[in-house]
Amino acid sequence: MHCQEFIADKSSLHGMDRFYEQAFNSLTSQEVSHAFNLSAESDKTREEYGHGHRGSCYLLGRRLLEAGVRFVTVDVRWPLTKETPGGFNLNWDHHDLIYTPESCGTVRDKAGGEGRYGIGHWVMMGSTDQAFAALISDLDDRGLLDETLVCFISEFGRTPRLNKFAGRDHWTNAYSIAFAGDGVPGGQIIGESDRDGGYVISHGYTPEDYATTVYEKLGLDRAKPLYTSTNRPVYFGHLGHPISELF
Repeated sequence: MHCQEFIADKSSLHGMDRFYEQAFNSLTSQEVSHAFNLSAESDKTREEYGHGHRGSCYLLGRRLLEAGVRFVTVDVRWPLTKETPGGFNLNWDHHDLIYTPESCGTVRDKAGGEGRYGIGHWVMMGSTDQAFAALISDLDDRGLLDETLVCFISEFGRTPRLNKFAGRDHWTNAYSIAFAGDGVPGGQIIGESDRDGGYVISHGYTPEDYATTVYEKLGLDRAKPLYTSTNRPVYFGHLGHPISELF
């Protein structure tokens, strides 16, 4: 079995110890503590991002970048609060009642959309529009956008037609990604879908192309593999092609 091989390789265990130490130091450092202190921001900045949970998370993302964090993910699910009664599963997986103006309900009697709000509600699309726009403007004003690649992505799209529960199901045939920063020329729409948004009809790109584009922007040599503790080569980004319009 491979267990003996991993146990025999003590260097990999030391490597894990270094990762744990790095994580602990990051969580206890004064710089990180300061980055999480949103009260240091002006009322004007808080208003620009939005005072709700999503705005705070996007603002924290900018503060972490300012503190020197190299990779930041903003994955926001609005928590259950008195302002969102019934909201306990506020992701974007709207299999039912996707366009309801309020809560999708709390009883699972349709397709599993309980605990969400319709995408037009403030805690969904409205707060996202404001926070994301504020992030891009704020990074630009602070001179951080030129050196920061911002990717607004999802794992897949939604069906072009409503299901019987007035929702949309998983769909991999067409969906969009937004890029900004790090020299990306703005004001472009790359590719085209059919009128229903169901299928790509020109300039289609794959998840591998997306990943390869990120690696290329980072300046990584994709011809060189990474090696595991057992010296097995792992190649990354070799199945895709950089999206040329972003360079």
